[in-house]
Amino acid sequence: REIVADQRLVFTWGEPGDEDAPVVTVSFENLGELTRLTFDIRGIKGMPGDENFYDGWDSALDELAQHIGQNEVLG
Repeated sequence: REIVADQRLVFTWGEPGDEDAPVVTVSFENLGELTRLTFDIRGIKGMPGDENFYDGWDSALDELAQHIGQNEVLG
């Protein structure tokens, strides 16, 4: 839905054309040697331990951190 280089990425999480699909906004903040990612997800309720949406994102971010050479997600 929206790409603002080095600032924000907005996309839907679902089938193309699904007007009720959750909307994910990822904001990027340069912190020098680190980048803060802030996620805002609208249209679905997730919670730790749901073994679905929340836990899936948590796991994906851990994988991303490992891929880029960090041992853990900070913050």
